[in-house]
Amino acid sequence: ISFIESSKGALYVMNADGSNARQVLSKGRNEAFYWPAWSPDGQTLAYWRDSSAGGKGIWAVNIDGTGAHSILATATIDRIDWAAEPAPGGQRKICFTDWAPGSQVRDIYLVNQDGSGLTNLTNTPAFYEANAFWIGSRVAYTRGNQLVAINLALDGGGNVYAESEEVIYDQLQPGANPAASFRGANTHSWIVF
Repeated sequence: ISFIESSKGALYVMNADGSNARQVLSKGRNEAFYWPAWSPDGQTLAYWRDSSAGGKGIWAVNIDGTGAHSILATATIDRIDWAAEPAPGGQRKICFTDWAPGSQVRDIYLVNQDGSGLTNLTNTPAFYEANAFWIGSRVAYTRGNQLVAINLALDGGGNVYAESEEVIYDQLQPGANPAASFRGANTHSWIVF
């Protein structure tokens, strides 16, 4: 489990049973961390960093606290999630929500773990989209009262794009925030609200 300790603002990890809590990063002056997400191998955390000295963006750090580095500068986000399965083309992507350039709405984006390959998956100025997370090899997000899943594909140049979308649930209550997704032993996906 990864979390931000509220009184210190520090980034922590711990075992699923609550034991062995340990600090990965301490926040500096005028700095905050949000939305930690585990890498598929369990050795790295991606997180959003807001710093008056270093700007805003997606960062990654090893769980022992070493190797903190910037992945991508972003405006502001509401969730980061690291793909457990490779996307088409074999890259393990990070999905997130960010303000669309020059807009007052948010779109869903993908980026490679090295910061390359930034892709706007939704590009829909009429909709406010949020809470991006992975369900297997698809990216899901909320749009109004809907939970939408994006099916990904590769174009001729090897770039990932949104091939199609499907509404997988359309009865979300206002303010619903999918907290996590899990894949069970029988390959069914579960979403926790």
